[in-house]
Amino acid sequence: MAAAYRLKLDPSPSENGAVAGVELSFQPFGAGTAQAERDSPKPASISFFVTLSKRAIEERGLEKVAIEGSIEGTITLKGAAGTPFFVVDGVPKFPAPPIKSSASGKQVRPRSVELKLRPSHFRMAGGPLRLFLPKDLADGFHYAELNAEVTVGGAVDANRDHNDALDISLLPRQRLCLSLVDQLGVALANQPLELVFGEEIVRLSTNAQGQVEIENPPAASAQVRFPELAALRDTLKSSWKKIAIGGRLRAREDIRVVHLSEPVEPIEVGLGKTTLSVQPSVLLARLRGTFFDPNRCFLLPAGVSSLKDLVGLHEQTDKRELLIVGHTEKAGDEARNRQLSLARAEAVKAYLSDDVAAWLAWYESSKPASARWGQREDKMMAEALIPNHVLTESDDWEYSYREWHNTDAPHPPGWAELPPDGAIDSQARKQLIGDYMALDGTTLADDASVTTHGCGANFPLSEWGDRDDGTPEPDDPLDMRIEFFLFDKNEGILPAPPDSTSKVGSPEYPEWLRRADRELSHILSPGVVQIWLLDHLGRRMGADPKATDEKDRKRGAPYCLIIPPDQTRTGYADSEGMVVERDLIVKAQCVLYWGTPEARDEPDRNEDDDGSASPTAAVDPLSERYQYREEIFLDTTQDGEKPDLGKILHNLGYTGSAEEQQKALQRDYGSSDGALVVEIHESGKPRPGAGG
Repeated sequence: MAAAYRLKLDPSPSENGAVAGVELSFQPFGAGTAQAERDSPKPASISFFVTLSKRAIEERGLEKVAIEGSIEGTITLKGAAGTPFFVVDGVPKFPAPPIKSSASGKQVRPRSVELKLRPSHFRMAGGPLRLFLPKDLADGFHYAELNAEVTVGGAVDANRDHNDALDISLLPRQRLCLSLVDQLGVALANQPLELVFGEEIVRLSTNAQGQVEIENPPAASAQVRFPELAALRDTLKSSWKKIAIGGRLRAREDIRVVHLSEPVEPIEVGLGKTTLSVQPSVLLARLRGTFFDPNRCFLLPAGVSSLKDLVGLHEQTDKRELLIVGHTEKAGDEARNRQLSLARAEAVKAYLSDDVAAWLAWYESSKPASARWGQREDKMMAEALIPNHVLTESDDWEYSYREWHNTDAPHPPGWAELPPDGAIDSQARKQLIGDYMALDGTTLADDASVTTHGCGANFPLSEWGDRDDGTPEPDDPLDMRIEFFLFDKNEGILPAPPDSTSKVGSPEYPEWLRRADRELSHILSPGVVQIWLLDHLGRRMGADPKATDEKDRKRGAPYCLIIPPDQTRTGYADSEGMVVERDLIVKAQCVLYWGTPEARDEPDRNEDDDGSASPTAAVDPLSERYQYREEIFLDTTQDGEKPDLGKILHNLGYTGSAEEQQKALQRDYGSSDGALVVEIHESGKPRPGAGG
């Protein structure tokens, strides 16, 4: 006969310390013999028993109960130690006692523990099992002791009195409680929910307090789903149409904010109390900056590049319903400002929709002279469309535009060739607006739903985007803004706009702002970049007072800035040698070309002479037109805050290791202090002895 063995029960604790499961294995048990044999499978079964008590140590009042069901299969002793190996027949079934459900949204389930079989001792198809305790806390018992025994060929082989025992505290009571509320915390009653515990789905409806509760849930966590999503949305829309009184609930550890934008992802919840606050889904993108001239509604080129981000956001969010809200500067009559803000919103909508006719209407004599568009708007559009042509006051920009339109322009709908000469007449203007609107990535889809609204100067904002009771300056760029509210298309714009504009004190706009999800809000705020152009000796490349061309006596070196993925900016530095480019959103490295090729006969810098620009090599077409080429960083900060000295030194031409950069700085400026590096970069300070 083989040596004896016994069953070992190892606990698996849950997050709150209670016993959540047990792993079953075998271990040798001193002297004795076993019915199981080596290399000869014999029929066997494992049964489970529980002893219930009201106290942890109790001699009286104990109740010993067999757990219904068993593990059936064959057992074999293997290896030199004769370790038992149990092959399970099929998947064991341990019937569960009845589940008690009530109309009050509560379900009481029997207490259970997960049963795992150690793979080195068992072979079974399928996953973990569950053992259901026949009685628990609801029956007045606080503690349970679980044990098991093995029967081989009808005879007990591992007696439960000799086997391991597992103590299970039935306290604390395990509960999963959910409260379903709206954005203000108002209970949502009679709403069906599905709680998914692995392969088991529990279906309950919320009670009058918006709650459901499961006592002794099948697992420590569940995925919550809304099986009747459309009905829930309809229930909420009636309240979402109203102006909220009080602040909406914010997400925290015990509160989950839920949006019903499809597809609605399941929400994971655990034991204890969790509140699900179902709220309207509103995103906000804000275009900040001076993108309109005072008292006018023409969208300046500065704002166009930012609209690419807005169009991308609209596509990424499943083409939500879009509300464009315009705001104006403080100066001016209140009623007039509301109409101007609406006109600005409508001009942006027309641009995003490629509505050429809407823009042409602003040139008509029926428009007030102070608001009517004309040659100035034509010229700004033409200049924005010709990135590689440097325009000056004396250049014939109308001819240049016609030439570009006929040879290089893309062909948007309605494109037609223009005569090569002449001023911008109605035919050319129609083409000009079409070209301006056809800039890459600034057109919404044809099926986009867009509404416009004007708020005048009635809703100034603080720096952080909240309402501000203070009076802004008349030209505060934060308040002269365009806002894009993106509402879920199944919910629509809620609350509905009061009219085409909002008067002072209108509650709808503050409610839209209050509902916007701040964590998902976007600020479309292109920045201003200043670049000093220096030659290979570290001298500023400003105006040349000895130049024969009068223009060169007033302007600095020419430049071309290549910004990934598809922007190109060209022009001249000012008389001091500074380039100013506005409305850039840049994080990647850019390529800067500058200077005139005539200076190439100047001596090249030695390879180890760090600290200035180097003449270009003829490796690309632009190197034939410019003297210098460098890859530079426009954003020289760490996460938009602290200066990044590595990027700054790179821009100044100091390459190599950190030690080599420090030596070169010490050589050129007599110091390698970080503050000095920042000052040199921002001021364009020439190296000592380099001249002006």
